[in-house]
Amino acid sequence: MSSSGRNETLITQNNARPNNLTTGALQATLTILIMAAVVIGNILVLLVIYRQRTRPRVRVANMFISNLAVVDLLIGLLLFPFAVATILLQRWIYGDALCQFNGAVNVIAGAASILTMAAISIDRYRAIVSQPGSKLRPKEAWALLTTVWTVSIVMGVLPVLGWNKYVHSSLSSMCKMSFTQDQGYILLVAVACFLIPLLIMFYCYLRVFLKVRFHKKQMQRWNNGREVERNFQRETKTARIVFTVLFVFAACWTPFVIVHILQAVTSLEMSRILFSCVTLIAGMHSACNPVIYTTMNKTFRNEMLQICPCVRRGFVFCFGRQDLVQPIDAETSLT
Repeated sequence: MSSSGRNETLITQNNARPNNLTTGALQATLTILIMAAVVIGNILVLLVIYRQRTRPRVRVANMFISNLAVVDLLIGLLLFPFAVATILLQRWIYGDALCQFNGAVNVIAGAASILTMAAISIDRYRAIVSQPGSKLRPKEAWALLTTVWTVSIVMGVLPVLGWNKYVHSSLSSMCKMSFTQDQGYILLVAVACFLIPLLIMFYCYLRVFLKVRFHKKQMQRWNNGREVERNFQRETKTARIVFTVLFVFAACWTPFVIVHILQAVTSLEMSRILFSCVTLIAGMHSACNPVIYTTMNKTFRNEMLQICPCVRRGFVFCFGRQDLVQPIDAETSLT
C-alpha cells in the first residue's frame, strides 16, 4: 500500500472514532435512563403489591404480577450494568465466566417473562371463561410459578453445561446463545419458551374475548344480578390490562427477534446501530409494565401516590404530600 493510501486509512479511522464514541455515549446514556426506570418502576410495583398483601381476593393475580416485576428487576440489576460498560468500551472485558452468567440470566429472564404471561392467561381463562368457583387458588398459582422458574432455569443453564454456548458478538452489548452450533438447543428454546406459551396465550385470550362478547349480548337481553355483573366487569378489566402487557411485550421484542433470526439464517449485513436500537427497544419493555398499571388502574395509581407522589402533572413531589392522594376503594385491586 502506498504512503498516501495508509494516510487516508488513518484519517478515516481517526474521523470515525469520535463518531463511535459519541454514538456509544448516547446509547450508554439511554441505557442508563432505561435501567433507572426499570429498577425504580418495578420496585414501586412490588411495594404496591406488598401493601395489598392482606387482600385475599387479589392474592393470585398479584402473585403473577409481582413475578413479572421481579424478572424485570433482575434484568435491570444484572444485565443493564454489563451492557452499559460494554457499550462504552465497545468490547466485552469480563471474561468467559461472566459471559456465561450474563447469557444465562438473559435466557432465564426472557423465558420467565413469557412463561409468566402464559400463566396469567391461564388465570384469566379460569376466572372469566370457566365455571364460577374455578379461579386459580394460591396453591395452583405457586405450582405454575414453580414450573415457570424450573423451565426457565433449565433453559438458561443448559449452554453452561455444554449444550450450545453463550458468546459475545461485536454487534451486541450482551452475551447470547450461539446460532452456529447445537441447533437442537435453539429449536428447544424456540418451542418451549416461545411457541408453546404463544399458543396458550392465543387460545386463552381468544376464549376470553368470545366470552366477553357473548356476555355483552346477554346483558342486552336481560339484566343479571348487580354483584355478578360487577365481578365480571372486574375480571374483564384485569384481562384488558394483561392483554395490554402482552401486546407491549410483543411490540418491544418482535424487532429484536426478527433481527437475530435474520442474522442467524441469512447473509445480510447487520449494522451495530440496528442491533443497538432493537436491543434498547427490547430493554424498554422492562420499564413498560409499571407505566401500564399506573395509567390503566386508578387503585394502583392511588397506591403509588401514597408511597411516593413523584409525578404529578409533570412536576416532582417526593415529599409525601397527603393532599395529592385520593382515597382507595377497598373493593378494587392492582388488577
